[in-house]
Amino acid sequence: MAAPFLLTGLFFHQVAIADSFGFENTVMASAFLFFGIARGISAFAIGPWIDKIGANRLLPFTLLPLLLGMLIMGSYPHSFIAPIYLGLAGTSVGFGAPVKSAFLVEAFGTTHLGAIRSVFATLAVLATAGCPPLMGYYLTHMGSVHSLFFFCAAGTAGVSLLAYLGCTGLRKAADAPIGPS
Repeated sequence: MAAPFLLTGLFFHQVAIADSFGFENTVMASAFLFFGIARGISAFAIGPWIDKIGANRLLPFTLLPLLLGMLIMGSYPHSFIAPIYLGLAGTSVGFGAPVKSAFLVEAFGTTHLGAIRSVFATLAVLATAGCPPLMGYYLTHMGSVHSLFFFCAAGTAGVSLLAYLGCTGLRKAADAPIGPS
């Protein structure tokens, strides 16, 4: 849920981002084309990898394109970077949806999949509702747009690390023998 959380806030504040970096608002708007294209291609491309490697192994790495995009945007705030940033963000979103769906089946099975997915959907809505005011407060009272991108990148790296540790633990638990050894 890190990508929906962060991207909702960043999309909501795209005018402030463009103004702060000194380029036209139309640059951000037109860069969304790259988001959509990357999302579609990556969602299609990740399927065979899920079947081959497993969602449990892929989940921690789905946020890495977003992390890279935020680091690039924070480091090189030029108008030609916006499509790269949004393309990488779209790649993470495209990877994330199929991997998350497959992960839920791998982790919890299919018996209560509908209930589990509805909980995740509710949490995603709450997360996306919370981010714009938090980012607005940050931008108004605490930091710059540059620092916001680095702050978001650090949070994304932390979430990826936690996902890696959690997924590794799930794999170890799944491989552990049942009963006394």
